[in-house]
Amino acid sequence: MTADEAIFAGGLVYREASTWYSKNSDNRSSTGSNYWWLMSPRGLNSVTKVFIVTHSSNYLDSAQASFSYNVRPVLSLKSCVKYASGDGSASNPYTIQETTSGC
Repeated sequence: MTADEAIFAGGLVYREASTWYSKNSDNRSSTGSNYWWLMSPRGLNSVTKVFIVTHSSNYLDSAQASFSYNVRPVLSLKSCVKYASGDGSASNPYTIQETTSGC
C-alpha cells in the first residue's frame, strides 16, 4: 500500500485515525504491536525515510529505511469483483465473486 492509498482509505499523517485499513474484524490492530511499511518514500536528506503505519494510534509516520518493520500484502481487484463472505480470519477467510455483469 502506498501512503496516498492509506490516506484515501482514511489514514492521517501524524494524527490518530480510527480507520478500517489497520483494523481486523474485531476492531483491533491487525498488526498487533508492530509497525508496517508503506511503499512511499518520505524524504531524502542525510537519512532516507519511508512512510509507516504505527500500531497504537493508527497514524502515518515516517522512519529511517534501515529500520526493521513489517510489510503487508495488498491486492488490487477489478471493479466487478465483490466481497462474498467471510470475516478475514484464518478459519473464515474472505471470499470474493465476480459480478454477473462481468468486467
